[in-house]
Parts: sequence; structure tokens; C-alpha cells
Amino acid sequence: MTQPKVESMPPSVVDPASIARMARECSIEMNVQDARHLHRARALLPPGKKVYVSHLPKQTWQQTLATCRDVREAGFDPVPHVPVRLLDSERTLDEFLHEATRRAEVAEILLISGDYPHASGPYSTVAEVLRAGKLSEHGLRRISLAGHPEGHPQVSLVEIRRAEREKAELAQAAGLQVTLLTQFFFFRSTAISRVGRGLTRRRC
Repeated sequence: MTQPKVESMPPSVVDPASIARMARECSIEMNVQDARHLHRARALLPPGKKVYVSHLPKQTWQQTLATCRDVREAGFDPVPHVPVRLLDSERTLDEFLHEATRRAEVAEILLISGDYPHASGPYSTVAEVLRAGKLSEHGLRRISLAGHPEGHPQVSLVEIRRAEREKAELAQAAGLQVTLLTQFFFFRSTAISRVGRGLTRRRC
């Protein structure tokens, strides 16, 4: 899939109607600082729209959870990012999943390793978290995984494809519905639209 070069288009071309149409067809990513704009998003996004909530390096898990609750209260479907290398213990993962599913009604998470040189706790890879079986224990039935059709500057393409297959197989063996999340582009630096592709026949 070719990434749209939205930044090169004249401002007059990217009108609000075009943005609204793109938003309806894509998933959306937001930072915790964007929660104050959720009420305005109701005018552009349909109820139940999947909204990914990022988790940045200096962010706390409680901030991510609070934003997920805000997303749910706004009528959307929150999907928090979980960079596994920032999980300092098995207990932290358990507590996060418990709070996310019980208090924010999270039904799906985006599991990523995170671009950090060292793990803060027991998990260095997404596969390790999947093998732990925690997601199913907390009632999750859907999971998003990072897809890299364009490759990664620090990981060989062979390793990327091997890891994608391994994660997909582990997730499916656990009874999880899998989505590979690929491609993103920015609108006014405050919102990120991501195109999610399912694992079967829709994968990029």
C-alpha cells in the first residue's frame, strides 16, 4: 500500500469533508493530551469508532487508562498501546489489563515491543507476553500487532516477517482475533490516522 502524501497537498484540497471521510474509513490514534478534543470528534467519527491511545515514554499507565475511560465515555472503542518493554513486572501487566477491561471496557490492545534498547522488566518481545496467556485471562478476545510492510531501520526484513508469523500464530492459538496495524499519516500534528488491516486476506 502506498502511503498518502497528505503533507504535499495544497491546503485547499484537504478540506474538512475529506478528512471526515478518511477518518470514517481508518482507525484513529490519539495522545493522552488530546482527550479534551474527544467531544468535538463526535461530529466527525461514528459511534464505536476504534481509537488507539498511545503510550509515550514518560507517560504513566494510569494516564493511559484514564484516557481510555474518556474514549469509552465519548462513545468510541479504546485500544491502548502496550509497549511491553516498559512493563516493569508481571504484576504491572496484570493490573493494567484488569483496570483496562473492568474500568474502561477495553476489548482490544495494541501490543508492541517499543523502540527501547532494554526492557524495564520481564518482557522484551510481544511473543513473550502472548506466551504468558494474560490477555485471555482478563477476557480480551482481540489484539492488534504492528505490521511493517516497509521494513524497519533497525531490524532485518527476515526477522520482521519471522516475528510477525510467530506473534500471529501465538495469538490465534490463544483464540485472539488478530489485526496487523500498518501505515499512518498526520493531520495538523494533533491526530494520527492509522489504517488497520486484518490478518486474513486483508493484510498489507
